Amino acid sequence: MDDLYYLSRIIEPGDLVKAITLRKIKHPRSLRPTAPLIVKIPVMIEVESTSLDSLSSKLRVLGVIRDCPSKYSILGLHHTIEVTLGKRVSIYKDKWLRLHLDLLERAIKPKSSMLIVLVDQEEFELYHIKDEQYQLITRGYLGANRKLTGTSEAICSKSLYEAAKLIVEKIR
Repeated sequence: MDDLYYLSRIIEPGDLVKAITLRKIKHPRSLRPTAPLIVKIPVMIEVESTSLDSLSSKLRVLGVIRDCPSKYSILGLHHTIEVTLGKRVSIYKDKWLRLHLDLLERAIKPKSSMLIVLVDQEEFELYHIKDEQYQLITRGYLGANRKLTGTSEAICSKSLYEAAKLIVEKIR
């Protein structure tokens, strides 16, 4: 997911992005309406916008087709390239800024990460923090802590112990 995040910061409107993608193509010689063909073709689009969808781990790059095989007659039409982890794309810019190169360097360096646990008397959340992103790993409820009697320190210790047990189970 980090790679897609960096790409979303590097790819800007006006850039050219080239990839092999799926495209619906209408039958040009068909007199009656039929279902369009879905073909895998190489296209180059001029980027208008990008959208990072962290839930589906996709970067959508929307733009106008500037280059493709001539037999498809789709030059000038809008198209979205869906970039997923492992998909190859080529990015062409008029000028690569130092910011873009720094982002690329950061993307290839080993990442530092940490786990953060938020706990109160009734629930906890475990987050994975990596670079400028966070991801909720798990959320849990600590049971009927209102029924616990004793000092607030004892209640807090019990909550932390229960949260730690659940977290260890989750990350194993």
